[in-house]
Amino acid sequence: MKKHLIKLYAIAITILMVSFNICSCSKSNQPIQNTSLYFPSNNIEYKTIDATLKSYDSLSELYENSYGIIIGTVIHDKQITYKDIEYVAASTVKISKVIKGNLKVDNTIEIEETGIRNEKYDLSIGGTPLLRKGMKVLLFLTEPDDAVQGIMAYGIRGCYFGKFFYDNEDKIHSALDFSDNKNVKLNDFKEPMSEADIMEKINQIALDVKTVEQE
Repeated sequence: MKKHLIKLYAIAITILMVSFNICSCSKSNQPIQNTSLYFPSNNIEYKTIDATLKSYDSLSELYENSYGIIIGTVIHDKQITYKDIEYVAASTVKISKVIKGNLKVDNTIEIEETGIRNEKYDLSIGGTPLLRKGMKVLLFLTEPDDAVQGIMAYGIRGCYFGKFFYDNEDKIHSALDFSDNKNVKLNDFKEPMSEADIMEKINQIALDVKTVEQE
């Protein structure tokens, strides 16, 4: 009798293990949703700081005037008081791709923007979203300096002209889409793009610039 019970237990355990493996395999084949990505909402009313800044008409102009261009993820954000002005929104970005400049994949860099993050909205130049933890971004960078934090930090070229957000479907949106002036667009980036499409444009721009330099 005991031998029969042992056999039955063994068979039952085998069936459970096989069933568990089938369930595990079927779950592992399901696509994993990126729920951690922070994408700004057009439903939020962002508050504006008035400022005079240079505007850019195209990706080509941004490319030529940028010290570096990277794709990365914001892993930390904080507010900094600089000379009693609480208008410095700092972010730490981990680089996943270097498009231009002497930067390295997997390194982190500091980004500084003018503005204040709020629980309900951002106070920023042009009324555009500031960088926040969890964002995946494409950034056109200015040359770094250490004036504010005592460590080297980059700015964004054209303030918000050089700032692009990834949504949860990996489409890239220009920060200009969130600005106070809805009529301001880059002439070669008027709608959200895939990374492949924007990289094709940027690679062609880089090639054109190199050709001109060699002439």
